[in-house]
Amino acid sequence: MNDKLYKLYQRLGAILVFVWSFVVYKLTAQISVPFWDCGEFIATSYTLGVPHPPGAPLLNLIGRVVCLIPMPGVSIAYRLNIMAGFFGAAALAVLFLIVYRVILYWFNKEDPLRYIIAFAAGISGALLAGFGSTYWSNCVEMEVYGVVMFIINLAVYIALIWYERRHDPDSDRLPVFIGFLLYLGVG
Repeated sequence: MNDKLYKLYQRLGAILVFVWSFVVYKLTAQISVPFWDCGEFIATSYTLGVPHPPGAPLLNLIGRVVCLIPMPGVSIAYRLNIMAGFFGAAALAVLFLIVYRVILYWFNKEDPLRYIIAFAAGISGALLAGFGSTYWSNCVEMEVYGVVMFIINLAVYIALIWYERRHDPDSDRLPVFIGFLLYLGVG
């Protein structure tokens, strides 16, 4: 019963955080080219160019794929700004998973309220992070931070999974995958 309850709260919370934050980011996304580096990232994603150093090849490749998706009546800039919100919301969903798993470590295994407390802590932690001024402003315009936060949060979450399974011989793949993700994030 506990394993089913754990997975139910885990999935429900991640989906709730993702949908809630993505809807808000989409409703508040810039509809055109914002100022600063965002316009440069939009232009280089569309043309597969090279932005200012150090560049962002992964962001440009993902942005180019988004540019190729047919969406009548939606500008390229708005599509890419929504893409930033998508990755920001995905990073928040993974942040919920991190907080949920870490909070559960603190409680006694027999405590029936531990799932509800971890669920509430994960929801509030992820949404407070996501609706903070800095994070929000980077998720409504085309910037590298949403993609990078998604990769970093995913690496931390996989590290938590590895910690739980560290005695399993097959778990050696997880640190290698973490390294791959982090090098991908550097790109």
